[in-house]
Amino acid sequence: MAKRQAKKLLQKAKDSPHGWTRIEIDKLYKSFGFIIKSGNNHDIVKHPDLPNNFKGTLTRSSGELHPDYVRHAVKLIEKLLSK
Repeated sequence: MAKRQAKKLLQKAKDSPHGWTRIEIDKLYKSFGFIIKSGNNHDIVKHPDLPNNFKGTLTRSSGELHPDYVRHAVKLIEKLLSK
């Protein structure tokens, strides 16, 4: 995904964390180079350029995600961008 599209998707997440699906948040994370791996009950999201304590979890739900998942994604991406 182009850098411009990734930034546009990030802005969408900042503006409205409601109504996101798992497919959309995966696209957001992957557009910034995050890796998503399967965990026991949730999937784990990490970026190779961030320390291990900066990671997130994602539910495997196919429906609408709780807005906190999107807010956390925004925080992780902003941490990466500020690095």
